[in-house]
Amino acid sequence: MVHADIVLCCLDFCRYIFDVDGDESDDDADGAGFKGPFRDPREVQYMRSRPPCPSLRCQSSYYAVAEARKQYQLDEWVRRVTDDEYG
Repeated sequence: MVHADIVLCCLDFCRYIFDVDGDESDDDADGAGFKGPFRDPREVQYMRSRPPCPSLRCQSSYYAVAEARKQYQLDEWVRRVTDDEYG
């Protein structure tokens, strides 16, 4: 399978890049190398290509509650009726 060969090649490259000790020992011999299970490449491609789904906090205004409270207070002030007679 082509995808498996690419993944293995990338893993070997990452091992080479991140080998800070300079140790040339084979990690697969003692079982301390990269371990699976890895996701199917089609599943990864789907996750990368799907449209973003932002949270409700991102979709709505940050100040929506304060703005609604202010509008409610203005509406309340307009509808206020006093029964007290002047004077």
